[in-house]
Amino acid sequence: MSPTTIHLKEGKANSLVFAGVNFNIYKVRIQAKLRGKGLWKVVSGEDTRRQGFDILVNSLDDDNLAYVSHVTTSKEVWDLLVTRYEARTYADVSHVIHELHTKVYAPGSPMQKHVTDMRGLQQKLLLMGSRVDDDMLGRILLTSVKEAFPTTVEIQRSREPSPTLDQITNRMLAKEDEMKSVTTTKRKADDEQLLYTGKPDKNRPFKKQVVKDKCHYCHKIGHHAFECRFKKRDLAKGISRKCIPIEGEDQINILKHDDDADEGFILATTDDS
Repeated sequence: MSPTTIHLKEGKANSLVFAGVNFNIYKVRIQAKLRGKGLWKVVSGEDTRRQGFDILVNSLDDDNLAYVSHVTTSKEVWDLLVTRYEARTYADVSHVIHELHTKVYAPGSPMQKHVTDMRGLQQKLLLMGSRVDDDMLGRILLTSVKEAFPTTVEIQRSREPSPTLDQITNRMLAKEDEMKSVTTTKRKADDEQLLYTGKPDKNRPFKKQVVKDKCHYCHKIGHHAFECRFKKRDLAKGISRKCIPIEGEDQINILKHDDDADEGFILATTDDS
């Protein structure tokens, strides 16, 4: 039963009582009732007979009855009701229509809920006497998801014949599933990459850092004098010198012999180039 009216059973007939909301629904029902009795022209003012007044006032709740209690004709009652409620109804309908046309899908939120909310606004407008058909709702739905799925929306709009509301809804739900699948796969790949980079490589051999300095002993690049194999070799032979002579230069070599702590000798030689 619509919230706009209260149906009271009186024998075989049902009386209609307007409770002050959804005037458009009440208007359709009371007009049908008055037309059925041939009295609508009286209420609309086309007929001047004083009939239909009782049906009209008995269709109102206490608040609305008090509002029209100072008038005496069916037309006056009807005009007061129209003045009181139609402007308000028009404003309400305009608000809901604006809400429907400006609703935007939030990426990541449930698509089914978004569609259900738009369906709810469609039904709300229908109860208010303003009909939005499914074809129009389908176009509005595409507009609402354009920012989230621009390519999909353009494809749907270019189809011939135009897709139905159900087809658009199913495509949007499928697109949502595709996006979830891509996001899940990417997150899994990122997690695996993080685990790989964070795990120490135990099998990797130690790699000595390459030195770009020049050894002042052997004059080669890539190591220091304290680790020079030529210097170590010479020291093992008892040769102590500042560096290996460079071609074209004289170099004094000092040979030491220290087998006995109390005695020894030093031999100095000169390399001739």
